[in-house]
Amino acid sequence: MAGDGEWVGCPTEDGFRMEAYLARPTGKPRGAVILAENIGGVDDTIREVARRLALEGYLVLAPEIYTRDNLRKRMDPVHLGAAAGMRRAGKSFTHHRYPNAQHAFFDDSRPAHNSEAGADAWGRVKAFPRQNLG
Repeated sequence: MAGDGEWVGCPTEDGFRMEAYLARPTGKPRGAVILAENIGGVDDTIREVARRLALEGYLVLAPEIYTRDNLRKRMDPVHLGAAAGMRRAGKSFTHHRYPNAQHAFFDDSRPAHNSEAGADAWGRVKAFPRQNLG
């Protein structure tokens, strides 16, 4: 069924097995999306976003990148400088701030949830792959 997800193992070049959540669309995917986890890992919210993107027709992989070398305890400068790295690599991305929303505003299971900002963000999330992947 579209939007259903499952945990899969992804081998890395050095033999490490990275767990990832994979959500598949029904039929041929419109494209593929790698969904970045939050500092809490691939939690319920990240899995729900993956399923929702699969319902939009995309194959979605959300890797547990922080499980390796205990990365969850520190923030890698690569992640902090992601926008600069994307620019240097010539990759397409969108950055938008919500000044009236708190951290984790998209997560409707948290007190900081902001439905107006969350709805706008979800619209932007859905539009980005359509515009860039088809």
